[in-house]
Amino acid sequence: ARKAVIRITEKNFDEKKVEIEPVGGTSSLPAVSGWRQSGDVHTAEIVFDKDGVYGFKVKCTDFAGNSGESAATGEFVIDLTKPTVEIEYDKDSPVNEKYHNTFRTAKVIVTDENFDEKCTMKFDITSDGDKPRIGKWAKSKSDASGSSQYTCDVFFDKDGAYSFKFSCEDMAGNKSNVGNGGSFVIDTTRPEISVTYDNNNVKNGKYYNNSRTATITIKDKAFAENLVSVESLNPSGGNGLPAISGWTASGDTHTAKISFMEDGSYGFKVKCADLADNAAKDYLGEIFVIDRSAPEIVFGGVRKNSANNGTAAPTLKCTDAHLDEAGTQIILTGTNHGQLAGIAQKSAIKDGIQMVYPDFEHTQD
Repeated sequence: ARKAVIRITEKNFDEKKVEIEPVGGTSSLPAVSGWRQSGDVHTAEIVFDKDGVYGFKVKCTDFAGNSGESAATGEFVIDLTKPTVEIEYDKDSPVNEKYHNTFRTAKVIVTDENFDEKCTMKFDITSDGDKPRIGKWAKSKSDASGSSQYTCDVFFDKDGAYSFKFSCEDMAGNKSNVGNGGSFVIDTTRPEISVTYDNNNVKNGKYYNNSRTATITIKDKAFAENLVSVESLNPSGGNGLPAISGWTASGDTHTAKISFMEDGSYGFKVKCADLADNAAKDYLGEIFVIDRSAPEIVFGGVRKNSANNGTAAPTLKCTDAHLDEAGTQIILTGTNHGQLAGIAQKSAIKDGIQMVYPDFEHTQD
C-alpha cells in the first residue's frame, strides 16, 4: 500500500472546498481521511491499498475565495497481487509414469497485470543433454477474472531426461508461486537389438561341432529387462532354449548371454520394447545345430582278426542324428586283393546307412 499526505497552509482554510481530482489514472480514488490542523497547516491522508492505476491533484478555495492548485502527482501503480504461474503441456499422456515417446511443448502461463518479458524470471530446467528451446512471451486475452495473461512456449524437442520449474516477479516486485512442470523423460528412439556368437565355424550351412554362446545386445536409454522376450524358433521336435543369463549394463548398452552346450537344434527371436513404449525391430535368428557326437560305426557278419572258411559276408552300420551321407566314405580293402568297390548293397536305416557285402569267394589266399 501507499499513503499520500496532503498538506495545505492557509489561515482561512475551508475543508469543504478542497477537491481531489483524478489525473491520468484509471482507478477511482480512495476516500480522504479527516483533516487535522496545526496552526495554519491542515493535513489529510489518502491510503492506496487496492490494486489500481492512480494519479491526482488538489484544488483548494479559502473562505475569502482565493484558490490554489497543486501539481499533478503523476501516474503510479499500486500492485499488491502476486503473479500466478501455471504450466501446461500439449501432450500429457506418459507411459510408465514419466516416459514420453513424442516431443512435447510446455506453455508457461503468468496471470498478472504488471508483468512483461523484462521482469525477473527463472526458468529452472535440468537436462542430461540439450536444453529445450524457450520461445517469446506473448500477451493473451484476459482470463475470466479480467486479469491479463502472458504465455511463453518451451519446446522439449530432443530426447533426454528433464525437470522443469518456473517462477517470476512482476514489475512491483511481487513474487509468484513456483510453477512445477515435473520431471519426465522424452525417448523417441527405438531400441537396437544385435546378436553375436563366439563360435562361427559353421559346416554345411548350419552345423557346429562345438558349443557356442550367443550374446544379445540391446542399446536403449529406457531399457527394462521385463520388456524383453526371447522365444524359441525351433520347429516341432527341436530343442528348447537354454536359460538366459542375467542382464548387465554399461551405460545405454545392455547384454545377456545364452550358452548352447548340449547337442540339438536351436533358434530364437528377440523382441523388445522400452519404457517409453518404443518397439525395436525384432531380431530373427537362423536355425542351427550343435552336434559334438561322432558317428557310430558297427561292424557285423565277421569277427575282427578272424579266419573264415565258412560264410564271410561283412555288414557295416553307420549312424548319426546328422549323418552326412555324401561326406561318408566306406572303403573295403583286402590284404591280398586291394580295394574292393561296388560290391556292397547299401540301404537306409534309422539315422544312417547300412552296407551289406556278399559272401566272399572261398578262395584260399
